[in-house]
Amino acid sequence: MSEPESLNEVEPLVRHIARHNYDRLLMLSDGVFAIAITLLALELKVPEQWDGTLADLLRQSWRSIFAFLFGFGVVGLFWAAHRRMFAKLTAADVPLTVINLFLLCLVSLTPAVAELLATHGPAKGISYYFALFAAIGVTQLLLWSYAVFVGRLAHSDLTVHGARLELLRLSIPAIVGTGMTLALGLGVTMEDRWALPLLLFIVVPTALLRRRLHRRAAA
Repeated sequence: MSEPESLNEVEPLVRHIARHNYDRLLMLSDGVFAIAITLLALELKVPEQWDGTLADLLRQSWRSIFAFLFGFGVVGLFWAAHRRMFAKLTAADVPLTVINLFLLCLVSLTPAVAELLATHGPAKGISYYFALFAAIGVTQLLLWSYAVFVGRLAHSDLTVHGARLELLRLSIPAIVGTGMTLALGLGVTMEDRWALPLLLFIVVPTALLRRRLHRRAAA
């Protein structure tokens, strides 16, 4: 998040408004991400018929714990990407604001999908999680594409190579989420014997690509 605004700072009105809009958008974004994670934790409750042992607690609450960890991972992953993107931007215009608001709308659905997963289990709820994962990934990809290549809102020191590397990095969650959503939509279930190999087939190459892109960006 950028530095808090100073009401005593003398600057042109146009620049002040632009900085104000950028700062407020970042504040709202961090707030929505934080609230989404908080609501995920609120779903963790002690079972009424708990006998006091850890084994019984895990047996009765494993769905809620799984949903929390999965949801926390989703929100945390996209918050980190959001922070990384906006660190390379200098302003926020109307189209960027609209795309970002839609992104926050999707993020705010994470606790609801987590409750669905906790109530009905991974077999029924995981497809909705991956669908939401894919939607957030595609929206973040759209946000970066607009900000850098259309709106020209990136920092002047950001090179074309750096912008394209970030684009490839942001495409990984979109690819994984979309791939898993399509696989589950075609009838693949978590109980299928080749569900895990399919997941690894999608995740491992993208993880290796992400690692390679990280090394290239650091070089």
